Amino acid sequence: MMEPAAGSRRFVPQTPRGRWLTFTVSAGALAALAFGVVARDVAGHDGMAVHDPHVTAWMVAHRTEWLTSVLRVVTWLGSAAVIVPLGAIVGGFFVLRRRRWQPLALLAAAVAGAVGLYNIVKSLIGRPRPPPAIWIGHYSGAAFPSGHAAQSVAFYAMLAIVLGAGRSPRVKTVLWSVAALVALVVGGSRIYLGAHWLTDVLGGYALGASWVAIVVIVVLAVSSRGTGGVKLAAPGNESRRPAAQTPIDEPGTDASTVPHGCGLTGGHHTWVRRAGPSSRAGPTGCHVPGAGESSARRMPPALLITGHLPAMPPYPCC
Repeated sequence: MMEPAAGSRRFVPQTPRGRWLTFTVSAGALAALAFGVVARDVAGHDGMAVHDPHVTAWMVAHRTEWLTSVLRVVTWLGSAAVIVPLGAIVGGFFVLRRRRWQPLALLAAAVAGAVGLYNIVKSLIGRPRPPPAIWIGHYSGAAFPSGHAAQSVAFYAMLAIVLGAGRSPRVKTVLWSVAALVALVVGGSRIYLGAHWLTDVLGGYALGASWVAIVVIVVLAVSSRGTGGVKLAAPGNESRRPAAQTPIDEPGTDASTVPHGCGLTGGHHTWVRRAGPSSRAGPTGCHVPGAGESSARRMPPALLITGHLPAMPPYPCC
């Protein structure tokens, strides 16, 4: 059977990274398409945009004192005044406590990109906000798309990815559910408070999701270059190394090695298996030639996305 080209291997669904990359490309394309449809309706004053006044009127008619008080607080969850410090705290924790800069970089890229994109679109479309008479608060600038909606989707989705790395499916489900709930409540609050139309919020959601997909795709695609197309054995397989390569005994030592390009830290590494009473005994690991012990334990950006942590013995990778 012919092996797929190196570039196409990135999309092989049988690998964790390939599944994530295929899914993310598909989801990103759908989000971009949705944004295009909403933007067209807003610019043309037809389609979904026709229903905006009716939705806003219904929201205003159902305002209550207690709900207004709650949503005036909740809406801050989508503002830069909350998102930026929260991202700095989470990212700083990984940098200071775990010596990992990737979570901070991913969170910063998600927020900065979303802010940049929605500001560009706002200036291009220049849609007016709802009438000031229904505002609860003070707002400025164009309406489409909602910046709160865009950056809340971008930030909380990336936060779920970062915090869910290596976690169980149940924990990931909780994280993603909370992220979706926060984004939905923030978007609803913008309509309720009179800051945006419905299509502004929908456009913000689609734009934020598109940008997160782009960031994830770039991380996975760049990281996959380090694999050199090597297909590792499935978790639980006895070897956990490229089938075509055989461990080489190192003269004068009790170790056997096999070079490979696992791509987990972006370079070619060496599997190391120490002799012991059983295949699970002795120090075993994946090491970067010329690097210190700590460098072999770093979690690369791709693992933050896939959450795929290779099995340990007998030939673990990092």
